[in-house]
Amino acid sequence: MSLVATDLRQATNDVVKAAAEHALRRPADEKPERLRILGVLLDPHLGAVERAIARYERRNPFSTTERERIAAYVTRAIDRKVLGADGSTDILDLSALAGGNPVAWVDSFARACVIHGVTEVRRDRGRSIWSGTTSDEWLPAVHSAEDMFLQGQRADVINMVADVVDTWGDRTMTKHERDVEVADALRALRGVPHLHLRDAADRRWIAGLMQSPEGEGRILESLHVFRDLASGSADWGSSDVDDRLLDLWIDFTADQADALVAGGDRVVLAIVRGAVVFPPQPQDAQRVAVRRIAKGMSTAPGWSSLVMELERAWVGEHFGPRRLRDNMDRRSHAQAEAERQELAAGWPHVAARALEFPGRPLGPAVRTVDDVAAWLHDVLQLAVRD
Repeated sequence: MSLVATDLRQATNDVVKAAAEHALRRPADEKPERLRILGVLLDPHLGAVERAIARYERRNPFSTTERERIAAYVTRAIDRKVLGADGSTDILDLSALAGGNPVAWVDSFARACVIHGVTEVRRDRGRSIWSGTTSDEWLPAVHSAEDMFLQGQRADVINMVADVVDTWGDRTMTKHERDVEVADALRALRGVPHLHLRDAADRRWIAGLMQSPEGEGRILESLHVFRDLASGSADWGSSDVDDRLLDLWIDFTADQADALVAGGDRVVLAIVRGAVVFPPQPQDAQRVAVRRIAKGMSTAPGWSSLVMELERAWVGEHFGPRRLRDNMDRRSHAQAEAERQELAAGWPHVAARALEFPGRPLGPAVRTVDDVAAWLHDVLQLAVRD
């Protein structure tokens, strides 16, 4: 290990231990300190995730796509462990960090997560093999132990979907949450990948299209056209379907598109709806908590006012025009949507300002506008958890 790498590991340990000790002394500051710890541990220069994957690849090299998916899985796992986000109760004990070796911990945790990430990738490969069919006669002959493993995922997927559906009656869910879970379940049953959305603007355009009289027909047509194009039975230059609709299916093979078409129009539209629907705006108390946590990341002049702008623009860009079950909101949909658009218009600029702010309060792992949005989502999860 080079001297530079050793110095970086020591500096990381010092920062993380100081943040953990501060949070233990002042529990009110725990959330911003956990965010600070997460940012330092995921610093690309430290390379904990990449190092864990490289260690595993000594025996089993991954394709570029697999490596990216495994890296995303490991990153999410570290995120949940440090922040306790997405309902996780297995949150990292800060006293263990304060009295231990944080870099050694994240290295060890990342290595363990790589194994689970590999399993997830193999499960997805298994789903793609049977492309959603439930006919036993379709299944090909088993030629190897790996074939048996991959085909065995069929029962796992069906059981997983059944378990999710069984919980719906026991949970209080918003329409947005139900739409997303229905879409995920249907994708798993049909063995198809996530839909591709280039950005929030495309997502919102398609969500609006679904509300128009001709919208559903245009979406269904786009899948049929993509299937024909992907199978070579039509020419790409002959299509007059909007590129934003064709791009939905860009990660599909011709067989996967055919499998989804075979599922029927209602299945297709439910999957699209789950991909493009925007969640309702957070409640006021949650938004206040997000701003309070974000402000705690820096005491530099100008940061507090920037956080106010950032949070408003983020809500405008990444949520619907209203809060959930807000009976006091007397605005028409057009008025609410116009106000949302006005807030969202400033999102790229204000997010860029946050990235360029002296001292990088959001942490070294936050490098793009999309990273800023993901960071704020993590903060919201912390607020919701309380």
